[in-house]
Amino acid sequence: MGPGGGSSRIVARVAGVLAVLGMTLAFAAPAAAHRRHFPVPRCRWVSASMIDHSFGLQVNAEKGSWQTLIAPVLSCGFVEQQPQLQEAGEPIVLVQFREMQRFRPGSADVFVPHLGSCVKRMSCPRPHEPAWLYVEPDGATPYSSATVLAVQDGLNAIVIEVVNPFGPLPVSNETAAVEHLARELLPRFRWK
Repeated sequence: MGPGGGSSRIVARVAGVLAVLGMTLAFAAPAAAHRRHFPVPRCRWVSASMIDHSFGLQVNAEKGSWQTLIAPVLSCGFVEQQPQLQEAGEPIVLVQFREMQRFRPGSADVFVPHLGSCVKRMSCPRPHEPAWLYVEPDGATPYSSATVLAVQDGLNAIVIEVVNPFGPLPVSNETAAVEHLARELLPRFRWK
């Protein structure tokens, strides 16, 4: 992640969470993306107000940044206006748009029905199963302290990560809130 403090830790944490998910990345032909006219992702497509509405939080958007993890990845972080639940120097919500990449679900991941679409069967993590959820097991607290949702959409993937180690989000169901945000975002990044 670019300017904004804690950048190397964010990249390392996301990489670690994705490793826990058991995700693997693969190249896809760039020419196919050009034929499909996929728009270039921008962080303005996911606003602080969308995060506020989904999770009941008051957040500020950090400056988005591109990095290359086999292929381009856009990271858009959101921090609490008055930090209470997030780890110091880290975003409470991180949304990534992973261009021309695919992933495989890990053994702890759970399939989320009716979310996302795959252009071809081979682009799905598993046949007809584009969306997978990982919830950090934490027996010490009655809430989930980390939730990651990854959705394959064509040759691209979207990843939403929520990390709230110091308390539950002010919503009745954190998993449902993550899925709600994904349903709002996916139409903005669909293949045309």
